Amino acid sequence: MNDLPANGDQSGDQPIILDVPAKSMLATPIVWLIDIVIGAAIALLVVFAIGKYRDNDKPSTAPTTTATPTAITQPRTTVPPGTGGPKMAIDVAKKYTATIDTNYGQIVVELDAQNAPTGTNNFVTLARKGFFDNTTIHRTVGNFVIQGGSPDGSGNGGPGYTMQAESPKTPYKLGDIAYAKTAQDPPGSAGSQWFIVTGSTAALDQTIANGSYDYAKFGRVVKGLDVATTIEKLAPPTAEGGPPTKAVKVNKVTITEA
Repeated sequence: MNDLPANGDQSGDQPIILDVPAKSMLATPIVWLIDIVIGAAIALLVVFAIGKYRDNDKPSTAPTTTATPTAITQPRTTVPPGTGGPKMAIDVAKKYTATIDTNYGQIVVELDAQNAPTGTNNFVTLARKGFFDNTTIHRTVGNFVIQGGSPDGSGNGGPGYTMQAESPKTPYKLGDIAYAKTAQDPPGSAGSQWFIVTGSTAALDQTIANGSYDYAKFGRVVKGLDVATTIEKLAPPTAEGGPPTKAVKVNKVTITEA
């Protein structure tokens, strides 16, 4: 006697068993795998979107320069403070002006003989000897400085000495001219390399132990600051700057005394 059919049909027939094709049996795990991959991709997109939102939510900061007007020099003779350099040849009671003639125009600097007699005397003496003639502006830093005074235009070397000039007591301002120095040189050191401030002074405004500033300034631009800023705009797009993208020649530096 036959058992009853599984579906309750008492016709005596055997239960009907659906024969699932092999192709369909393989398709099911493939569908599962596709679902898993799609789900994982969606999850990754959500995580990325959240991270991007948090990054965008952070306050932005303006780029700042860490560059300093450093003279990249070979080792030079360093002398004790107050000695070395040219003999005093200026009259501090008189006014001195330096006209820096470049292929981009003239920059006129009023030298500060009263507050920086040693620094002024050094620049005047070198200029009168023609030391700066036919040199270059060898370094420019965007929104910061232009730098000259290297005898061979490479940023290496100087007049053969490093002397002690005056460390300023007041912060740097746009248009100030000061001496560049190496990191190893003491504050107020001077040779022949100089820089003019054409932008931010943040990197310069760091006092030293006695309340003075690091770079010996000895004057300020009174005419032609636009020429200096035009030259500064030739700076390469790096924080430390470098040679201007077009050659800048210092034809001559002329000193007037009044």
